[in-house]
Amino acid sequence: MINGHTRKEELETRILGSQLYKLLPKNGFTTYLYPTNRNAFVDTQTNSFRKNVPDKIDYALEIHFNAADAARGTEGFTVSRETQIEKDIISNVAKEIGTHNRGLKHKNFNVIYQLSEMGIPAMLLEVCFLTSESDMKNYDSLAVADAIISAFEKNFGGDTVSYDEFKTMMGKYLAERSAKAPGAWSAEAREYVENKGIMNDGQYQSFVTREQLAEVLYRFGEL
Repeated sequence: MINGHTRKEELETRILGSQLYKLLPKNGFTTYLYPTNRNAFVDTQTNSFRKNVPDKIDYALEIHFNAADAARGTEGFTVSRETQIEKDIISNVAKEIGTHNRGLKHKNFNVIYQLSEMGIPAMLLEVCFLTSESDMKNYDSLAVADAIISAFEKNFGGDTVSYDEFKTMMGKYLAERSAKAPGAWSAEAREYVENKGIMNDGQYQSFVTREQLAEVLYRFGEL
């Protein structure tokens, strides 16, 4: 446990981790939080760690807080990877706190090394220095969580819409499609079904449901 002034790393990591766990699903991500009653570092030294990590994880973020005299800033560590998601997380967090971006470095820390061996991309994030008055003066866990989520959205999220927005857009699309004029190639067939009363709503570019198909076949069978 690293103590910085009156704030403790163990507590701060749990607070930030819990906020990410709650907020990420609201932004369209499925999340997994390592059991809070366990110590991932200790578990890597036994067979317990892999048993507590799901098989399918697209990305793992290990959260830490630094401590050192006269030091400040945000930095990250990976085993070897160096992609945009790592750079964006570090940059976003550093900007949010208003601290120095110490960059991305490579080291085989136990947890991220085990995750790498399992084929799971991972980064250890040192959010800031608990021993830095300027870092902690500007640090806000919710704001930092939002900064991390923004990086995930940029790299993994893409454009998202709510269910109500989807319904509105789909309704507009279906209306536009049904208003389109039919092709000349189907003129004879359209004349036949209209004269026979099989189909006469004029919406030839609309999709057909099974219910509508059943009605069409029924009418045809009644001829």
